Amino acid sequence: MTSNCIFCGKAETSKEHAFPEWLMNRYRAPGSLEHQRSLHAVPRIKKRVDCLRITVECVCRKCNNEWMSGLQARAIPVITRLLDCPTCTLDTHDCKTLALWAVMSTMVLETFNEAETWRFTDLERCLFHKCEQIPPFTRVWTAKWIASPGPFYESHNQATEKSSDRGTVTTFAFGNLAFQVLKVVPHNPKMSSFFVATWPGLPWDQIMLQVWEPQVVPICWPPLMAIHGEADFDELALRFSPPSVEDSDSPERS
Repeated sequence: MTSNCIFCGKAETSKEHAFPEWLMNRYRAPGSLEHQRSLHAVPRIKKRVDCLRITVECVCRKCNNEWMSGLQARAIPVITRLLDCPTCTLDTHDCKTLALWAVMSTMVLETFNEAETWRFTDLERCLFHKCEQIPPFTRVWTAKWIASPGPFYESHNQATEKSSDRGTVTTFAFGNLAFQVLKVVPHNPKMSSFFVATWPGLPWDQIMLQVWEPQVVPICWPPLMAIHGEADFDELALRFSPPSVEDSDSPERS
């Protein structure tokens, strides 16, 4: 919780749902939430809840009811296309819309934890609000999720052993669709290798479609492979976590 709106800085906030009403109405099954409120919180908080209905107090009513609501409205047809259509294509505008929606959601979800864990800066949130500028060192992916046990949300704070790079990985999913947002705060912006520090696991290049910054457009949906059930979702949420920084209660990797 914060006393000022994280986007416009206004000294007023109201309690709001982190996810939009249309998603809450569409998916009512209980799911799972896992996050780390502070940098030193051990063990992590993990519980079975309806994660689409979690509330935060970090934005003012004006932001929530105006530009944020407008972005939600723009994202609905693109997201529902991925949820409902067996196949489709995403052009540059679709990719940007999905990325904006996912980053906005991540910025809001970030405030669920203590401020020391936040990786987006005040300036980045302001430029996002005013100019729809996605912050640097941010990547967004989508994936198809089969045999989903319910809406899931996980956040993981990241660090590397050989550098001072820091980051956070936010993964959330509902229905047959998963989003992952990686935000990095590199010690040296010109030499960061954080984006390629993926721990070996599933064939992510065949599972994940990068919508920001897209490597090719248009993008064909669905990807060649999908994640299956809760176990694969956990693999996805941890794919940037080397063994030395995984949580003690995280599932072992083969």
